Amino acid sequence: MLAVHLGSRSPRRRALLEAAGVSIVGTDNPDCDETWRAGEHPVSYARRVALAKAHATAAMQGSPPSAPILTADTTVWIRPDGAPLGKPRDAADLLAMLAALRAARRHHVTTAFTIAASGDPVVTEHVTTHVYLSPPPAAELASYLASDEWRDKAGGYAIQGLASAWASRIEGSYSSVVGLPTVEVVAALRRLRARRHDPAPPPAAGASA
Repeated sequence: MLAVHLGSRSPRRRALLEAAGVSIVGTDNPDCDETWRAGEHPVSYARRVALAKAHATAAMQGSPPSAPILTADTTVWIRPDGAPLGKPRDAADLLAMLAALRAARRHHVTTAFTIAASGDPVVTEHVTTHVYLSPPPAAELASYLASDEWRDKAGGYAIQGLASAWASRIEGSYSSVVGLPTVEVVAALRRLRARRHDPAPPPAAGASA
């Protein structure tokens, strides 16, 4: 069975991994700088933060964990030259985000993930999904604000929640928008397992040492 030490307390990532048959042998909530740097492409930002979370998770361990460390960062963005939409600070920030998403009509969700295992190269990959979203009209925003579903969500929404009624089309990985591209994560874990279990091939006859 595939197993990971998850550097995240996100119940959504845990549920996605467990549904894909990945065992979670431990969890941490790493603390690292997630500040976006001016001019940084949103994809580069997501990859940098996912890697930083992996380093922070490893630093929290007294010894290497029994399973590979898996961390991730999900970033919502509209333009490659603009700041990503983070988690809303308050209701006013949420309303500004929803207005920007409505005006754009299409936005992008990138989830980057890092897998770090003792003795193996650190792997960082990402998946970007294009989402066509039409947030609710002003008359319905009050009920959405009251739901508190928007709190702690990049871009102010969860695609698997009330926002499922707003998305007219998704191009790419649905699970990545939720919080983790499970197909790509499982494939990366399988490659890691294969490298660890398969012995190196013997040198060709006549090859020098």
